[in-house]
Amino acid sequence: MRGDGVVSTLVWLAAVVGSVVSSDTPRQACRTPTNNQSIFDFSIRNVYDNATIDLSQFRGNLTLVVNVATY
Repeated sequence: MRGDGVVSTLVWLAAVVGSVVSSDTPRQACRTPTNNQSIFDFSIRNVYDNATIDLSQFRGNLTLVVNVATY
């Protein structure tokens, strides 16, 4: 079956990636922010009408931010 080749390729790829990820290189801790800013402390530019959106207007609301690349 065709699916067997795909599955075996994915298993092989997972094994290769797993062996690279689990190498003995030391891990570094993430830097903690020193200014305690949140997403609501920033403004972003709306690419459609070039307006600025102040994210503080969404503070206290459930907010989903989707960061996508544009060209």
